Amino acid sequence: MLTPTTVIGFVAAIASIAALIPQTIRIFRYNETENISIVTFIIVMVAMSLWITYGIIRMDWPLICSSIGLFMIASYTIYKIYRNQETQDENDTDVV
Repeated sequence: MLTPTTVIGFVAAIASIAALIPQTIRIFRYNETENISIVTFIIVMVAMSLWITYGIIRMDWPLICSSIGLFMIASYTIYKIYRNQETQDENDTDVV
């Protein structure tokens, strides 16, 4: 049964995930990650790992679901940043 507290939790989860969606879509469309901090997204992944653990301990599904969603978005972003840096490094060495 959905209590008002659970509904608020799911709405907050959706809003949290939605906050990163525009950035993720931009990365996907344009493959542009030059001005994005990898450290920020590593911190987000660590934080989401801790929130997932906390949510599991408390059996708080809105928290678990939103944290998993944010963890996945952060993982994708870090992957793209890393791949783009590798590609740029390869292009830099080809020029020499």
